This record gives sequence, structure tokens and C-alpha cells, in this order.
Amino acid sequence: MIRRLLSIALAGVLAACASSDPRLPPPSTTPPVFDHLIVPGTRVGPVSIGMTKDQLFAAMGLPVDTIVSYTDVFVHLYQVTNIQGLRVAVGKSSSRVWYIEVGNENYRTSQGLAVGMQERQVRELMGPPEKVVLKTAHSQDMYCYPGLRVYFGEGKVGLISVNPWGCSKL
Repeated sequence: MIRRLLSIALAGVLAACASSDPRLPPPSTTPPVFDHLIVPGTRVGPVSIGMTKDQLFAAMGLPVDTIVSYTDVFVHLYQVTNIQGLRVAVGKSSSRVWYIEVGNENYRTSQGLAVGMQERQVRELMGPPEKVVLKTAHSQDMYCYPGLRVYFGEGKVGLISVNPWGCSKL
């Protein structure tokens, strides 16, 4: 009986630990900023790392599509002004934004990093990356900077990922 109670308690503790990522900031209490700024490790336009799913839907509306991942995330797709827009990963158990992917050239960092830039331009703006991964799961080369992953296809930026962990989850 004691063993069963300990097993149930341990399962509850493990579930609680799995439902939150300690690297996520607490949900924001400030209103979203409706701009086109990419802030590494923090936000893309009105979408912030750590915001709740309800906050995301209030800021962006319902997504055009949702992909249920084999991991612990839902990926909500938003079409902005071209074929690709924003992909926002929300934890299934935490219901909070884990990372944001940008496939739209209208969003850029304060330094000017944006989708469509040449690899040479990225190095000039951002300096050498912390890490380079050749042929990632996206079938692209990737540069890793604090709070950013920059994916290249045919020598140009095809996707920018904003996340709180930078290179540590590679």
C-alpha cells in the first residue's frame, strides 16, 4: 500500500515537473506590442515566449492551422502577408509559448537580421555564430546565436527561430 501511494505521489511530481519549463518566463501581464520586431529569446511582434495559449489567441486570433507534434508541443500556424508567416509552438501540458519561428521578411531584429538575407550579411550584422549546425532536421544549415537560431537554404535566411534556450538544446 505504501509503495502504491509513493508511486502515485512520484507520478504526480513528475507530471508537474513535465508540465512547466523552468526556462520560460512567467506569462506577461503587459499588453502585446504590435510591431515587426524580433527580440532574441523574448518575442516576435505581439507573440512572446512564455505567454499562455489564451494570450496568444487574444493577440493573434485563431491560427490558420495547428499541427500536433510527436513531442510535447502544438504548433500553431499564422499566415502573415506571404506564404509563410509565424509558427508558434505551444506546450501541450504547459499551454505556454515555447518558441516562435519567422518565415516572413517583414520581421527583423534591431540589428536588421531578417528572412531573405545572404549568409555573408548575417555574419556582418551578427558576428560569428556561437554554433553552426550543417544540414539540420529542416534540411538547412543553422547558425545559433543567444536566443536565436537562423536557418539557411541556398545561402539565404529561410527561417528565424526565437527561443529562450539558444544553443543549449542542440
